[in-house]
Amino acid sequence: MARSQTVEIKAYKGVPIPMAWLTCIEATYHTPLVLFYDGLDDLKTYQLYIVYPSRIGNRAKLIANRKFVIHDWIRTGVQAPQSFVIGPGVIKKGELELKWIAGGERGIQVAELWLKPMLRR
Repeated sequence: MARSQTVEIKAYKGVPIPMAWLTCIEATYHTPLVLFYDGLDDLKTYQLYIVYPSRIGNRAKLIANRKFVIHDWIRTGVQAPQSFVIGPGVIKKGELELKWIAGGERGIQVAELWLKPMLRR
């Protein structure tokens, strides 16, 4: 009988995690995970929140629109959620492509992802 997998976020050790983190989108082995947004404002700055569980893989790199590094290699499953800024100039014609590259042999998983425009001050 197959052993069940569990989600672990090291910062949540011994604390229940949100149910939403129990399901993930994933790309296995060396296949990148790619998501596409459209209808965005080119002039706005966005905050990107990501939850990386630790079920498979252990490192990830995120690239936007094929040339902007949102984050270089980081360990997954350590802290959740993590947030990153997508500044003006990254989004072109309202479109944003996010591409994750896995640093381990098993692939990459994302349990939760949301993109919020940042308020101007």
